[in-house]
Amino acid sequence: YLNQQVCIGAFFSFSLYSASFIYSVCKNKEKKREQRIRKEIILFFDVTGTVSTVLTGLDYYIDWSTDRIREAVASDFGGDPYSFIEHYYDTVALLPKVTNCHIIGHFDLVTKFNEKEPWFDEASPRYKAAARKALDRIFETYPLSRASKLPGSDGMPIFEINTGAISRGWRTSPYPAPEILKEVRRRGGHVMINSDSHATDTIDFAFETAAKLARACGFTSVKIITERGIEDLHI
Repeated sequence: YLNQQVCIGAFFSFSLYSASFIYSVCKNKEKKREQRIRKEIILFFDVTGTVSTVLTGLDYYIDWSTDRIREAVASDFGGDPYSFIEHYYDTVALLPKVTNCHIIGHFDLVTKFNEKEPWFDEASPRYKAAARKALDRIFETYPLSRASKLPGSDGMPIFEINTGAISRGWRTSPYPAPEILKEVRRRGGHVMINSDSHATDTIDFAFETAAKLARACGFTSVKIITERGIEDLHI
């Protein structure tokens, strides 16, 4: 918890290669072999950092409902939705420093409900300034974090293109927004496609849509994690 206001989440995931190593660890009783494998698991362990909850005495989950967001805005942010959003992005900006995450997850999560239940204007100068300020901080601090030392990393941040809100029926396009992705590309950042599915039947949901979005924003490849570390997959 940070400033007793916003919860920073570090969500841990294994590549398939790492998962196979876990199985090997369970089956292998030779101590030296186990130690070597465990080191390799740690080496290829990846962390996605997200901000999902505003804490102001009560837990306000950003991705639960617009009613919950409006309740937080009214009770703790003086009725100003952009104050809530600025607070959110100020915390997102701290992810590399606080969590050493390899991947910035659903960067603009505050937009999840905005397509069907608008509660702020994404064209607002205040909104754009808040998102841009967070990008400034992430690009400044990510190269200094442990995440940038993962094999294959060039020291630049990786942003998740997330299709989870599409599979849940809230959006018709992935996040982040194209304007944000184009800015990530301009600054030399990278992207990785993720379903954030929470279910096996949507594990690869709308990946082609995400790839089209990445291409439209100037990316020719996405990042994947293999047994060799971070690699590019041509799209």
